[in-house]
Amino acid sequence: MDNHSGKHATSTDTLTVSCHLYNRTSVFIATLLGSVLAGGVLMAWNYQRTGQPTQAKKAWLYGFCGLLATCIASLYIPANIPGPAIVVPLAFAMSVIHQHVQGDMLKRHLHHGGQLASKWRAAGVGCMTMLAIMLVLMMIYSVVR
Repeated sequence: MDNHSGKHATSTDTLTVSCHLYNRTSVFIATLLGSVLAGGVLMAWNYQRTGQPTQAKKAWLYGFCGLLATCIASLYIPANIPGPAIVVPLAFAMSVIHQHVQGDMLKRHLHHGGQLASKWRAAGVGCMTMLAIMLVLMMIYSVVR
């Protein structure tokens, strides 16, 4: 039984202490550098690390769908709109989504002595995700051209 809340500790609580989870700021950074897919990847890893594989798969799927929606929407955004006017609100939205769906899990993780994952690693995930997206788009362009 958890001494502070009166609730029974779950196996998920035990799992989270032994791993590092990404917080809202990390999701913001990854999304800013690598699209909503990168933010979704970090959220999926959080779920995977806490023994929630079904939720992890959903986070991957939602991240990918968010990337597709962003790409489609970008076709209709006027060229005179600066990129940061689109990217920053998307990154903020992903951080809010993280807080809403994983905030309690992260609080429990920290309460039980768990640690946060590196923000530098989150930045690296964002950069690598953007690189992968660019490579895929270049391959598509070379085939279509």
